[in-house]
Amino acid sequence: MVENRVHSPITAPEDDIKHVLLDLISTAQTVTGDRLKSFADKDWYALCKIAKQHRVGPMLHRRIQALELGDAVPADVLNQWASAYRKAALRYLAFRKTLARLNAILETANIPFAALKGAWLSQYAYDDPALRPLRDIDILVEPAKVLSVYALLQKNGFVRDCDSPMPLEGALYDAKHLPPMRCIETGLHLEVHTRLLTVPLGSSAQQTLDDVPYLMARRQYRDGIPYLSPTDTLLHLIVHAAYDHQFNNGPLTFSDIAVLLESADIDWPIFWQMAQAGNWTRGCIMILELASYYHGSDAWREFYSGSIAAPLPHQRESAALLSLQDFDYRGLIGIKAEFGDDATVSNKAHRFVKRAFPPLHHLASFSGAATTRYWSILQYPRWLMYQMNRLIFAKHDAGLMHDVGRAKDVRNWMYDKAP
Repeated sequence: MVENRVHSPITAPEDDIKHVLLDLISTAQTVTGDRLKSFADKDWYALCKIAKQHRVGPMLHRRIQALELGDAVPADVLNQWASAYRKAALRYLAFRKTLARLNAILETANIPFAALKGAWLSQYAYDDPALRPLRDIDILVEPAKVLSVYALLQKNGFVRDCDSPMPLEGALYDAKHLPPMRCIETGLHLEVHTRLLTVPLGSSAQQTLDDVPYLMARRQYRDGIPYLSPTDTLLHLIVHAAYDHQFNNGPLTFSDIAVLLESADIDWPIFWQMAQAGNWTRGCIMILELASYYHGSDAWREFYSGSIAAPLPHQRESAALLSLQDFDYRGLIGIKAEFGDDATVSNKAHRFVKRAFPPLHHLASFSGAATTRYWSILQYPRWLMYQMNRLIFAKHDAGLMHDVGRAKDVRNWMYDKAP
């Protein structure tokens, strides 16, 4: 059912373009041909830029056909989205070939793993795999075996991505996955994860996303390949979008949730139990509300019996618009929103130290180095000046500051704080 939109008091010039894009890829909202015909060339340019960044070109191609709106869209735009669809279809074929090869290598070595997110969604949830473009293959392995897995793959057609200077051993402690690898045959990238959370919950967090043995025991096999269970995948998608990325990783998440709920059985008692253990319940409600609004996925409501009320329409809208942040500034938006909340002085000091003094591999990456060396510290003054210039620039960019306001709005709801 189409719901009347209640606009947020936080508005920016590109908001209308973003609303049109969100409604175009929605299966529950509508866009008229007259609305599209009113777009100027600059509007189409802005919409196409956002669509490319967030990988929704294939979905726009399909939706324009389904809604018979081709006459309202410029020919070059239609061609761009059709090309994105074809590329996604070809990449999917390479993806399945690489995943099958990866499965054979690890199965022969008797090393358990689980494929994550897009690997299952593209194959078993979407009616057309090309609608879910794939960037890389993500797999989860137990931490004790991850270095053996990395060495094994290097002997069997995978190489370390030379663009990542992160030290291999350091990644075990500082990151949730090892430095990316690349399949020599297909060119696809692979990330070997040791955990699903950017920030671990701690040793007491059993039977949740922080408990890798528990997740591995719950894997499900399809066509001989092990995947994270649908229940764990649902929570992983939500935590990844709402907490790791603060809603800036694109609206495909809302579609992912919708098709997942339609194509798999969710163990809702376990889901809400894990959400509560990780203090993720409010994020779950926000993402599920967005899936409901844009794709009509309302069945989850009967399985939630908690007392947390739904976000207000303008808070939900803020989260939806945040999903279309410009990639060049999305990290900066999160920083400004994070330091603008009402955290304690000690917490803000901790955040400042973490942000102001990055690990050496970040400085090496900033300089373009392929590996981390002690001399990477010499890049710190240039890195610091670059970051300060970005912060100063942000104060004079109206659109960026509107997104900062939205991020604060959403954070207030997510963490149950008064605005």
